[in-house]
Amino acid sequence: ALEEILAAEHAINVHESAENIGNYIACGDVTGEPVDGLLDIELMELNGSGYVGQATLVANDDESTDVTVTIMETGAMATPEASPAASADAASDVMVEITDFTFIEASVTIPVGGSITWTNNDSAPHTATAMDREVLQSGTLNQGDSFTQVFDTPGTYEYFCEFHPNMSGTIIVE
Repeated sequence: ALEEILAAEHAINVHESAENIGNYIACGDVTGEPVDGLLDIELMELNGSGYVGQATLVANDDESTDVTVTIMETGAMATPEASPAASADAASDVMVEITDFTFIEASVTIPVGGSITWTNNDSAPHTATAMDREVLQSGTLNQGDSFTQVFDTPGTYEYFCEFHPNMSGTIIVE
């Protein structure tokens, strides 16, 4: 039943295709209040896919729930920025391990021009994504994958995992 779905944390993840099942293109948390047995969920773009959408959950009389997903192309597909080579100064290079659905060293401080490398040790896919995706967008990191980002602009940047929004961290560039 729809009430049971809302009683626990759930998300709707949209995969690119059966062939590319590990590449998520849109996602939305299943939250909110149903209106007349209907709940609309906004699906946000993931991994620079250029797709957004909406999922509609409809409660049926037989306690089942129908889900309809509509995906739309935004027309603005992102191109991942190439990361400059890692700095020779080891003090400016930080490693963040993703283990047990947690960013280990979630809050890090680096100098301008420093880099952070995220490595996924979990079997589940994760991302490192800034609230402002122009700042940081790792794309999907499967088990064993790493992503390095160089930060050239001072500031404080909050980031999270798009698949598991309860995973979060802070980057301070000074």
